[in-house]
Amino acid sequence: MNNTNILSVIRSDTTLAEKVGMVCDIDVYPELQPPYARVTSSIPVTAFAKDSGGGEYVLLADGSAGYLGADGQCGRIAEDLRGVFLLTINCASAWENYARKKYVDAPKLLAQDTVKYEIKGREEFSDAWGDEFPNYDTLRDEVAKALNLTISSDISKDILPAFFKTATREPLYFFTEDDGRRSDDLMR
Repeated sequence: MNNTNILSVIRSDTTLAEKVGMVCDIDVYPELQPPYARVTSSIPVTAFAKDSGGGEYVLLADGSAGYLGADGQCGRIAEDLRGVFLLTINCASAWENYARKKYVDAPKLLAQDTVKYEIKGREEFSDAWGDEFPNYDTLRDEVAKALNLTISSDISKDILPAFFKTATREPLYFFTEDDGRRSDDLMR
């Protein structure tokens, strides 16, 4: 499924769009649009979705995907739109927890912390949604099937290394505000 198809599938199915919002914390816009943040990007972008924390997901002119955080962080997160959904569907805990330089060369630490974060993410999902909806794993599997995505049994080996590689590759994606202040790097 290519970039356009993923968005079309989500946009055409309100139930699926709701599940994507719950599992991936991505609310897809009805159409591509300029980012809400009126800043100058290092690479031209169009926004395709937002998250519950006020961040925005964007497609970069080079075909990769990025994130504009509500707190001023910015960076590339996937080589394409499909990669965004692979990242978000495989991280029960917020993928932003893994945006740490300390993990890039520390696979044992990453593996330990993913266990802790993923348990926490599932607990937070249960606390937020309770018994109103199927459990996290059931919803995640439904979304993965609808979008033709694979679920990883070990995100520290299967998903996060691609995220790290993309987030740190040149040219870096960042923005500059009108006063000249540069965004914080997503990988901190």
